[in-house]
Amino acid sequence: MNIEESIRSINPISRLISLVSKLRSPIEGCAWNIKQSHTSLVPYLLEEAHEVADAMLPNSNCWCNGNLKGNRCSEFECETFEKMWEKVDEELTGLKGNLRKKDFSNTQEELGNIIFTLINIAHWCKLNPEEGLARKNQRFLDRFSYVESKLEGDISKYSLNTLRETWKAAKKILVFNQEILQINKYKFNI
Repeated sequence: MNIEESIRSINPISRLISLVSKLRSPIEGCAWNIKQSHTSLVPYLLEEAHEVADAMLPNSNCWCNGNLKGNRCSEFECETFEKMWEKVDEELTGLKGNLRKKDFSNTQEELGNIIFTLINIAHWCKLNPEEGLARKNQRFLDRFSYVESKLEGDISKYSLNTLRETWKAAKKILVFNQEILQINKYKFNI
């Protein structure tokens, strides 16, 4: 029985582990695979997930290798930076108008237009929107955890004013802690 036959005969997780081991092997492996880490693979994993979602959703838009593809491509091909911000304002005005009128039939589409335009601006500026959103989510979770711990779990019994003040305190403390961490990294070359 050769290696490929033995890999097919085991369960899917074991096959995956075996395949990754082979790809990262110093003897048989690929140089690119060997130097990858969990962190370096995240953009590729996200790109593949976006491509799968794009294939599943009709008329969707997605980014592939930094290039916009989909049915809205022509809207942004030759835009200037200022025109992109005009587009954000236009889409935001549309969303606000629908919300004010309680016209929810197109609101989801208007929200998607704003998000899409902001992602386009991020790419224009060579920023990674997924990373930005992931960092924001982590900050939100850190602050929310702080609020929950200070208010001993059940936040529903507190006033909005108390929640806001505790949120502001969380923000200050977490920013301070992050600054201390950065100083220590620099000071101790961590």
